[in-house]
Amino acid sequence: MKIGDHNTKFFLWKAAGHRARNEIKGLINDNEVLCDKKYDMEGIMVQYFSELFQLFNPSSEHWNRVLDSPFSKLPQRRSDFLALSFSAMKVQKAVFHMLPTKASGIDSMLALIYQNVGLPLRP
Repeated sequence: MKIGDHNTKFFLWKAAGHRARNEIKGLINDNEVLCDKKYDMEGIMVQYFSELFQLFNPSSEHWNRVLDSPFSKLPQRRSDFLALSFSAMKVQKAVFHMLPTKASGIDSMLALIYQNVGLPLRP
């Protein structure tokens, strides 16, 4: 090890290449126009996820039926916790306290994506 590790430059070069390829440089909006400004990309992402989450908007009655079903394995304490309201600030705080490489759920999106894009969380 006196000479040093000759592979270090190679691995750093490869890592820098991966980092450059993982960057979002532009998004196509609804009008099929490529947007490369951060503000425009933010709007496209917010619109996409807003529409995605509005596709299925169950009522509280629906959730009560699910949580009260005989197949529900949630203890009452957990059920009560899930019924609590939440704010965008709480969600943002939770996301930024996660390790960057931690996947938040079944969508397997890494916290790093949410932390680096800089999207403001909106209710």
